[in-house]
Amino acid sequence: SVVAAEVRGIRDQLFIATKFTTNFKRADSSINQKILYIGNSAKSLHISLEASLKKLRTSYIDLLYVHWWDYDTSVEEVMNALHTVVLQGKVLYLGISDTPAWVVSKANQYLPGRP
Repeated sequence: SVVAAEVRGIRDQLFIATKFTTNFKRADSSINQKILYIGNSAKSLHISLEASLKKLRTSYIDLLYVHWWDYDTSVEEVMNALHTVVLQGKVLYLGISDTPAWVVSKANQYLPGRP
């Protein structure tokens, strides 16, 4: 199983991709603050990525992509959060899907630490 890949010693032979944006905890009635689990905010990314790492039993993801653009989170917040997880070694490559070209263009022009 892919889930136990790192434990079995074959993690380096796999390319694992995952996405975030959608509320993966929507069916969990024990969570009152579901707003923290949706969208592209830094908090949502952190929660989603940590859950993926735990479920997949791996220390890093090869490709993490933004599943869709939420129009509430700024490009700067998304790019800073993505930059942080790459610097932490939790993600190697980034991607995006279901997003207008103008958002992708703006994101490609953004450099962390530059206004």
